Amino acid sequence: MLAVVCKAHAPVGATQMHAKKHGHLNGSDSLCALANHLGISIKGGYDIICLDDIRPYTGEMSYDPQRKLALPNPTLPNGESPPGFLGYAVNMIHISANHLQYRTASGHGLRETLFYRLLGDLQVYSNRDSLIMASSLFHSAPAISLDGVIIRGNGITSLVLLGDPLVRFPVISREQQPETVSLDVLNLLDSKKMELREVQLNLDDKRRVFVELKEKFSSYRNKYLKFCSRDNSPDVEP
Repeated sequence: MLAVVCKAHAPVGATQMHAKKHGHLNGSDSLCALANHLGISIKGGYDIICLDDIRPYTGEMSYDPQRKLALPNPTLPNGESPPGFLGYAVNMIHISANHLQYRTASGHGLRETLFYRLLGDLQVYSNRDSLIMASSLFHSAPAISLDGVIIRGNGITSLVLLGDPLVRFPVISREQQPETVSLDVLNLLDSKKMELREVQLNLDDKRRVFVELKEKFSSYRNKYLKFCSRDNSPDVEP
């Protein structure tokens, strides 16, 4: 899957206008130029994802520096998680510190918008045996095992031939992980931004009142000076 992620409609509109004008995507645009630089080509177009248009995850967030989603773990009748359950795919993505602070216009981050839109409630299991044993716990929700089984829900299961995967994700050790901003710091930053907006609005109100009072003062001052000038003028004899 190849996709371009945009904050809003503007880049999408520009791409659509270009395609409408020329009948195809421009092979010289920045994305195609980057692909050519890497020695690959883009065929068949690509998807464009607008973050502000995504319906976000609206559940609870975990108290974690990575702002993971507080999705409930599947449980067996004894209350324990099934053997081999590794977690939800959406929470297995490590987001760098600069992207972790990104917010949409409605205040949501990348995990609860982009990654939840792509992965949803996808559960990850260590192997196919664990996946099959736990299949009754996720019903219509999708699940995947690390050795190549995908249960898509509603009776469909996909088997992937074993072999080297075409896509490899980097493994980041704790020593290699960059320092991420804690949730408390992010909340404090959001709080200070709200306070700053309130101060700015209050300042704008004070400035508007000041301008109004200044205009009134200037009007009264002119009237007073005119009155004093008339009283101090010499009497004119008839």
